[in-house]
Amino acid sequence: FREFKVKNETFFKFLDSISHTYKADVPYHNWVHATDVCQFITYSIKTAKLEQKFTKLELFGLLVAAICHDASHEGFTNAFNVKAETPLGILFKNQSVMETHHCSVAIEILAKEECNIFDALDSAKLKEIWNMIISLILMTDMIKHNDFIAKVNEMLTKGSMDYKNPEHRLILMQLILKCADISNVSRPFEIANKWCDVLCEEFFRQGDLEKTKGMEYTSPLNDRAHLDKPKSQIGFYTFVCLPLYQTTAKAIPMLKVNAEQVSSNLAIWKKETESKNSK
Repeated sequence: FREFKVKNETFFKFLDSISHTYKADVPYHNWVHATDVCQFITYSIKTAKLEQKFTKLELFGLLVAAICHDASHEGFTNAFNVKAETPLGILFKNQSVMETHHCSVAIEILAKEECNIFDALDSAKLKEIWNMIISLILMTDMIKHNDFIAKVNEMLTKGSMDYKNPEHRLILMQLILKCADISNVSRPFEIANKWCDVLCEEFFRQGDLEKTKGMEYTSPLNDRAHLDKPKSQIGFYTFVCLPLYQTTAKAIPMLKVNAEQVSSNLAIWKKETESKNSK
């Protein structure tokens, strides 16, 4: 607050405004998720001592991106919005539908004088922080996930990340936000399991609507009657979570502990499947 001359009143009005864009009736992508992601980013910064690597402006942008990254989420995926031809699906059809929407909502709120926590920034810093926030939020679109991880791994084969390189710094922040966005999988198993139930309920909620509309399920995870929870988690952990956390651990070695927890949780999901199949 001292560094960027943010008034307490402005900060709390921003926080109040952005929190009210999150829908209380959405099971997973609600304000609890936003604060959970923000907490995990803070934990990552402290664990890896990243406050010594990133500038204060970058830390500011990363935390603002975290709290805004799912603003006004309706609990429906990009695939659903496009297929069901919702207004957002029509408007942002050929881009990251919800992620673009989240950026738009954040911009609208921060444009209000009473919520403008960027008010004291000069034009150069303002442009820098907005480029950063938008790049961070757009990278949470899971359709970009595999290409992004492949790109980062290719860079890491040539050497470690260079904190003097602006592109590398942004990539590191994107990795941190992406890990935070699915950080449930790196919590102790009993917590990861509870979060999984919450996320499944949101998928089922979408599946119920798809069924009502006479649509095919946009994902097998949306079928309330036939979901094999452990099996679905094995696939998610194996092909999405573990590669992300392992890549992040290569880029930021002090965050290896998170990849280890993901591996531990995956082993438990596999045991549950084996136990289920042996009955």
